[in-house]
Amino acid sequence: MIPPKPAAPHIVTLTGNLLAERTLNFDTWTPGQTQRATSESFQVGGKGINVAKMLRRLGAPCTALCFSGGATGAECESWLTARGIVSHAFATSTPTRTGTIVRSGGFAETTFLGPDRAPDAAAVAACAAFLQAQPAGSVLAVCGSLPGWDSAAFEPLRDVLHRWPERGPLIVDTYGPPLAWFANRLDIDRLHAKVATLHRLPKLNPGAPDAPILPAFDIRIGSLAVDRLQIDKGVAGSPRIGRLAGRADIRDGRAVIDLTADAQQGDHL
Repeated sequence: MIPPKPAAPHIVTLTGNLLAERTLNFDTWTPGQTQRATSESFQVGGKGINVAKMLRRLGAPCTALCFSGGATGAECESWLTARGIVSHAFATSTPTRTGTIVRSGGFAETTFLGPDRAPDAAAVAACAAFLQAQPAGSVLAVCGSLPGWDSAAFEPLRDVLHRWPERGPLIVDTYGPPLAWFANRLDIDRLHAKVATLHRLPKLNPGAPDAPILPAFDIRIGSLAVDRLQIDKGVAGSPRIGRLAGRADIRDGRAVIDLTADAQQGDHL
């Protein structure tokens, strides 16, 4: 009997820079003169939205998240709803950016984009709360630019994204400051050793007295386990056998470590 295929995971895409995009078609056009298009069309852009469009065509369960503001944002939301793209827009006071594509038989296609629009703090907090409520196993795809990423307003979202690997897979396609933030970390879901030996206590290399002892990058260890920890006599005076379990979250110059260790002779940490 062939076992049933496992259900596809739900994919959540996050678009940080939604685009209300119009395409104008011309037979020909001349710079410096008034032009009249032969046709006009509208669509919603942004890398996460584009991913959601393709996922819908493939029949994959997906929810497209975005920040939406003003009349242009409302038009984007209506367009997504009309096309059956499941989305959740977080209202922001900043109007959604616009773009215009010019197509003509005599010229190469040209795209004009309006300035980037960073969402306000309330919209970012609402997005973070939505992601925090997603069930375990959900897949999150962060796509495109994220205007305002380095601001204090994005702290709730940065915190949720930092912890997302504890919940499910995280896929990132971005650039600039967000990419530097995502890349500047060591993320380990599970570190398990059946046997490990501690021969001696670690010795730190000499350095400046006021130099930080924590690394300059973030480290997250979701689960650490050593089933049999062999402690040589040079560490505790006599050989001991124990075990170790815990987790660690080191970031922004702070270390949160949950560690349980025992050596069977009565010592317990």
